[in-house]
Parts: sequence; structure tokens; C-alpha cells
Amino acid sequence: MFWSLGMFLVGFCVLAAVLHLLVPSPLDLHADMRSEKLLLLDEWHGKATAAAFGSSHVNNSFDPRVFDATLAGTPDAETSINLAVSGGAQTEQRRLALRFVHQLTPAAGETPLVLLELSAGANLTNDHLVHPRAINLYDEGTLRFAWGLGRGLGHGHLSRNQSLGRRGYALAAWGLYAANMGMISSRIFSAPMDAERVEQENEDDRRGLEVTPQSAKQRDEVLKTVSTMQWKQGTQAGTLVAANRLLAEELQATSAVPGLQVAYIVPPKLEDVAGVTTWPACINTGKGAVPILNVALPSLYPELYRDRANWLDEAHVSEKGAAIVTKALAAAWLQWKQHPSTACEG
Repeated sequence: MFWSLGMFLVGFCVLAAVLHLLVPSPLDLHADMRSEKLLLLDEWHGKATAAAFGSSHVNNSFDPRVFDATLAGTPDAETSINLAVSGGAQTEQRRLALRFVHQLTPAAGETPLVLLELSAGANLTNDHLVHPRAINLYDEGTLRFAWGLGRGLGHGHLSRNQSLGRRGYALAAWGLYAANMGMISSRIFSAPMDAERVEQENEDDRRGLEVTPQSAKQRDEVLKTVSTMQWKQGTQAGTLVAANRLLAEELQATSAVPGLQVAYIVPPKLEDVAGVTTWPACINTGKGAVPILNVALPSLYPELYRDRANWLDEAHVSEKGAAIVTKALAAAWLQWKQHPSTACEG
């Protein structure tokens, strides 16, 4: 019995390894929303020098048009795109950021810039665990990175349950990746791109910015929240993890173009008015300090939070709000470049 079981496991592992040879790049297999952003990256190859990554909070709030216009005429001018993915996580933004960095080509007068969402969730949501979006993502490098997401860096507190949960999810997703669940069928029967999403994210030169029509329910909820919210001074510490430092170092070490710049960003939510999450000014890495550009501060950007027209729902801004957020983000980046802080963690 044990001999038969052992032979079965050996045969299964060999078969899985052989099948992986038939799918050299699982990340390129179709996955809703991510594939559309990879297409955008291909379209801007050789032209984009900066990109923002993260979840829907960045997908809805980073407007490349505003970012480039704010930096235009400065030594830090960029040509940017929005490669954040709705429902995204730290693990997914790492893989997309690495893809962006690996395809960079030198551009005269411009230094590449990667913007990463610091407050994104560690892993994809539980409903994605058995979905191609997770299965095709969690290779060995992603598993090692996720392990670092379960180890605190010093700022904030990561509970034991959080650490175990993050690592357990990653281990399960890696197991499905190693077993090649569904990859061959995805390659043979590839789903089509979401043409409507591609068109919407490229309309009016949005370059990946997602603009979602507001429903009547969302409009009523935002109106109620904005009209009744109580501004408080409460704060809580955001949690830095070892992977935040390691990712910045990995991107800079593997960049195809020297001098890659990395910055973390914290996008806003309406709940910020009830209590602000605090972050250090920067993270120390082996490649130097990486700034944390926090635009989730009602005291600094009250006009963003007080106008309901700036919000799609309680956690995402509208296109009008995205212009305000991105302008503030670009200004914070320019401020950092002129006056970098030494009050870093890590």
C-alpha cells in the first residue's frame, strides 16, 4: 500500500514538472483583470518609465495624466501607467512590478519609478484561492515573498494569527501552482480579453485608470457618510513587514535600467476621518531609503474628504477624486526628492 502510494506521488510530481515545461510563463495565462493590465504594459513597452501597482484603491485613484502633468518640467518628469488590479494584493503587485522592471529600456532624461501600494492586502482574497488568478501567480519566488509578509519589520503589530494566515494561504496557493491545476486547459482554451474593460481603461488617455460608473446605492451611501461623518483625531499604527523592504531591494537589484526609484503609497478611504493610520516617513533598505507617500490624511487634504463628488463609494475615489489624490501624490514625491527624510524604519 505504501509502495503504491509512494509511486503515485512520484509519478504525480514528475507529471506536474513535465506539464510546467509546457507552460513556461503561467503569469501570462488568462486571469480576469490582470491580463488586461499585462496587455497595457505590452502596449506601453519602451514608452512608460513609471508605473503604479496595487489593488482597486490604486486602480481607481492613480491618474497617469495628472501625475505626468504635475511632474512635467521638473528633473523628475515621467511617463506613467496604472498597473494596479482590482482585488489585488502585495503578492500580485510584486509579480507585475517585476514584469515592468524587467522590460524597462533606458529613456533619455528619465529615471524609472515604481509606486507600490503599502496598505494592500497580503494575499488575494479567499475566493481567489482556487482561481487561475492565484494559482498562476504563486510560484516559488512568490511563496518566499509571502513568507516575508508574515514577519513584522518593527512598525505596527502583526499578530501570530495574521502571520499564520498569510503564510498558510500562500502555501496552499503554491501547492496548487506546483500541481499545475488548470494551466494546460487555460493554455488550450484561453479566455478572451475583456474588450470593454480594455477600452474603458484606455479611453481619454487614462492608461489603466479605472473609472467605474456610480450606482444610485453607492451615491446615497457616500452622501450619507460624508454628511454624517465625525472627524476625530484617533490614530493607529500601520504594520510594516519584512517583505516591504525586501521587495524594494529585489526590484532595484533586478532592474534592467540602473537607478530605479521605488516608493510606497497609501491611498485614501473615507474611514480615514474616523482614525488615521500612521506610517513612518520611509523604509531603510540596502539600496537606500524608500519613501512612504501617505495621501490618506484628512488634515492635509480636507477638500478630498468633504466633497462627495470625489468618491465612488466609501473605499474608492471617483475620477474627480483621483485627480486630487494623484496631484497630492506627485507633490509628495517631489517634496521627498527635494528633502528626503532620515526618519526611516527597518
